[in-house]
Amino acid sequence: HLFATRYRIDLFMQQQLEARTCDTCGKDHLLGDAPADLGAMHPEIHWNEADGFPLYDGTFVGPQAVVDGVFMRLREIGDNFAAVPAEIVADGDTVAVLGDYTWNHPTSGDPAEVKMVHVWTVTDGLLTAFQQHTDTARVRDLIA
Repeated sequence: HLFATRYRIDLFMQQQLEARTCDTCGKDHLLGDAPADLGAMHPEIHWNEADGFPLYDGTFVGPQAVVDGVFMRLREIGDNFAAVPAEIVADGDTVAVLGDYTWNHPTSGDPAEVKMVHVWTVTDGLLTAFQQHTDTARVRDLIA
């Protein structure tokens, strides 16, 4: 069970990365490549960006809310935004993904990088909750 859960999260994160690093991050691209992402999410997933993060807008409930409220808005942070996982730690139904956010400033093109932790809850093989942890003040400084 633990191996299957870790594999599913790793696969989900890889697919999420591919979607997040697209240049256009347009709805057609995401919907074309996201069925596995959306299929890994529980229909009532509770997705929380960190308070103070540029995309924070309360709790997004359901896969479509995540697409509309998060994936479709990544260009607000910068170009080539990516969540790059470095380590995955699992304990029971909780999986933590440690890594970095990388992107290019939208006007200068300067590279930016900030540490992140994503904490997932997995229930019956589906992603039921997401909580983002990152230095939101640094992100805001880097996109200003």
